[in-house]
Amino acid sequence: MKYIIGNPFGLKIDTIELTDDSVTKAKLNADIVGIDTGTGKMNAFNSTNCKSLDGSNLTNVEVGEGHITIRPNNYSSIAQGTWTWVITDHNAFTNDTAKAQNDELHYKVFLAVGTYTVKLSYREAGSMGIATIYLDDSSKGTIDMYAGGGADAVGEVSSIAVATAGLYTLKIKIATKNGSATDYQCNLQNIVVFRTA
Repeated sequence: MKYIIGNPFGLKIDTIELTDDSVTKAKLNADIVGIDTGTGKMNAFNSTNCKSLDGSNLTNVEVGEGHITIRPNNYSSIAQGTWTWVITDHNAFTNDTAKAQNDELHYKVFLAVGTYTVKLSYREAGSMGIATIYLDDSSKGTIDMYAGGGADAVGEVSSIAVATAGLYTLKIKIATKNGSATDYQCNLQNIVVFRTA
């Protein structure tokens, strides 16, 4: 049976032979190029099995390059706080119940070697705290979500260097607040991670 495996990077992928057992694996691994005919195991993208549209081998290809959009309620873990999805005029994932200092969310992301920007869409208001962005345990910068009036906003932390490709924990921690803010609230709408270099 022949299947074409989809791929999110727009690379040329030839039709490959799959056994019924490997079809399930292929569906679960959209970032996979093919099956090793000797072992039946999936082959990840690399410089010898990735082809450009002209048929030449690509170099420096790694899974995780590009653009990742995360819905805030799709966390891998809640380190602290009671977080809920609220449906209002500004749908958001919020810690509105307690709004405690150090409320924190974790997200697993696979990143290739490169430089990244993390962008948050959120609701700014007088009760909002400051989000500190971490990769694993390394602080990368902050986004102050305080504003005198309520409005939807976007903030970012840029120039985040990743020296080794791998699985990282992206952490958003409300550790501090603006001197004028009344609380440590956080209303997240979207999280975007994208590579810039």
